[in-house]
Amino acid sequence: MTPTGFLIQHRETVLELANKCSASETWRTLVEKIGIDKAMKENSFKVLLKPFMETCSFFDYGLNEKLHSEKWLNRELQEQIDGLNEKLNNEQELNEKLNTQIDGLNTRLNTLDGLNEKLNNGLNVPVDGLNTKLNTSDAPVKSIAGWTITQYDKYFRAFRKIKGKVHGVHLGRTLTDAEQKIQAKEQQLNSESHSNTATDT
Repeated sequence: MTPTGFLIQHRETVLELANKCSASETWRTLVEKIGIDKAMKENSFKVLLKPFMETCSFFDYGLNEKLHSEKWLNRELQEQIDGLNEKLNNEQELNEKLNTQIDGLNTRLNTLDGLNEKLNNGLNVPVDGLNTKLNTSDAPVKSIAGWTITQYDKYFRAFRKIKGKVHGVHLGRTLTDAEQKIQAKEQQLNSESHSNTATDT
């Protein structure tokens, strides 16, 4: 059974606990009562709990007749949770790519350490030249102004999660004017935020 199906099957128990306990306390109680740890991990439960509760609350408000149809409820819940899972998968994929690039940088650094060790042992190895080559390689920059920098196909991009949404900035083939482009993006986001606030009021 999928995590979503498990939550739906035990909907009343989950909601009863979640409405009066923290997510961690709810998890521990559900492990003891219904063995939820056999259906999903704790992190997955905490990610799914809030949208699950919000969706259930929405259907409970003025839609009692539709709630009697388990098939309809399952479909609506599944669509919302699938959307959340897709966002989580996208973030996980980005993290994996970043980790791959960081591993590549670590490999270069390990190579440099090995050459330095040989030099210390009396071998005549042109380490300075290799240092220059490694330092000028296309290794990823960790961050600029709080934005994570990645490189794909010779092009740099900056990513940052703001208010629950991942935003990206195309920086081009070099990082010469990266900070200016990032600042322009932040100004755009601030302007959009103020515009939305003004519209809401």
